[in-house]
Amino acid sequence: MKQSIAVYSIISLLNRIGFDEARLGIDEKTSLDEKYKIFETDEAIAEFRAKFSAHLAKHPIDYVLCDETQDMPAGFMRVIYEEIKDCVFFIDEAQKFYPYTMNSIADIFHHPKFERIDMRGRVKNLKNVYRTPSNIARCAFEILQNDSAINTYYKNSFYLDKSFLEDIECVLQDGSVNIKAMDDFAQLRGILESLPVNETSVVLSNSKKSVEAIKEYALPKDKNIDVLTMQSIKGLEAQNVVIHNFLPFLQTTLKNDRKLFFRKIYVLLTRSKENLYVSIPEKLDENLPDEIKA
Repeated sequence: MKQSIAVYSIISLLNRIGFDEARLGIDEKTSLDEKYKIFETDEAIAEFRAKFSAHLAKHPIDYVLCDETQDMPAGFMRVIYEEIKDCVFFIDEAQKFYPYTMNSIADIFHHPKFERIDMRGRVKNLKNVYRTPSNIARCAFEILQNDSAINTYYKNSFYLDKSFLEDIECVLQDGSVNIKAMDDFAQLRGILESLPVNETSVVLSNSKKSVEAIKEYALPKDKNIDVLTMQSIKGLEAQNVVIHNFLPFLQTTLKNDRKLFFRKIYVLLTRSKENLYVSIPEKLDENLPDEIKA
């Protein structure tokens, strides 16, 4: 049975079917943002359809299940749907973490380059199942509600049986949310040394340079601790998550990705399975934007 199931990332799928990026002007210098813009062109969609159809002729696929669909090229996913028909696409608009991420499943079914498909009977809103302890999830959810573009069902929680907390607390234990000043490496090292040896832990920081500095100056050698940039944590989890340099991240995100501001915070906070540590200076600048001070 396992031999009949293949698991691909979108990039490995493109390589598998022989998608010709060079013909579309894509090379090693092309950023992901630029790639996704090109992927939505007529030429790219035609290239994908031709190569995917040729691949199916030799390697038939009966069913497709796609997780994190919001991070896939919408036009390509529409082609997959049209070619396979039996597809299940999981999409979480609250995790719109990148500028190229889909807004909703409508980006596939109502794609401007294809005939519009009626989504009635095809789409179901699934009850959120959080890996995250209920009190951390509540914090993340309340932040997400500030996003004016998020769909109503995220705001009103009408898809829950009772209420947000009552529904999730029945299956999740409480964790802890710790707000501390720990941007200084000595303070950060103290937190990391206090983490249990036999638990998974992740430190997140706002740049690759900061990640390397943490590894060199603040990371205890006897702990199972990964150090990652905040942009690379999506889809991952750990028992303990430490968010370092959070304020600079918020300032940069608000300046460059204002539309994604609350969703990025939501994603970062919900990576923790048990304990969350957030580094915030003891005294905030009064001139900070209201979105950050709130």
